[in-house]
Amino acid sequence: MLLAESLLLCIYPDEGRPLLVATAVDVAVAGAVMAELALSGHVRLGEKGETSVKKGKITVNTDLAPPTDPLLVRGLEFIATSHWKTPSSVLQVAQSDWRQAVRSRLVAAEILSDQRGSILGIPTHHWRVIDTRPRTELLDRLDAVLFNGATADPETATLAGLLYATGITVPVMKRGRLVEAKPLKLAAKAYCEQSWPATATLTALQVLRAAAASGG
Repeated sequence: MLLAESLLLCIYPDEGRPLLVATAVDVAVAGAVMAELALSGHVRLGEKGETSVKKGKITVNTDLAPPTDPLLVRGLEFIATSHWKTPSSVLQVAQSDWRQAVRSRLVAAEILSDQRGSILGIPTHHWRVIDTRPRTELLDRLDAVLFNGATADPETATLAGLLYATGITVPVMKRGRLVEAKPLKLAAKAYCEQSWPATATLTALQVLRAAAASGG
């Protein structure tokens, strides 16, 4: 399962009500795709002294064979052809079809269900997790890392960082339990700071929310 799929399962709890507004989900999913490409070495940040790319700007590693997963291929092409060179600015132009593409994958895998109906004649539409096993497995890994201090594999560490970046660490992790929010957020924050795609996602969402608050 890709990071983008894992993150989307966290955003959609069992009852199918998303923890983020649609535009924030778009940025979050794009950030997860970027993080997956960073873990595989397909994208990286420029370093001081490089002549081909400025420090802190995103670049594609052309020495590696392209990924085979269609979503990652699309993500790599988007980054390679983007006119925006900082990771956060790339994420700020994420489109809704990213979210739709990942949802479609989860529906095809019979993990997520597109449920439509009506209440008092008013159409309703929501997404429901119908196969809870993948979500339970990834949440168990997050429990071990964020609550028990277990050593995180790169994917779980990045997912924890993305939860912090999107601001949903506590609602995802509490699941009806009493949890101490502050240490939980601090643990997730540490993973966010270790992952430049997660940090870029945090910055992109801050810009998005500031623009929404100002009416821009």
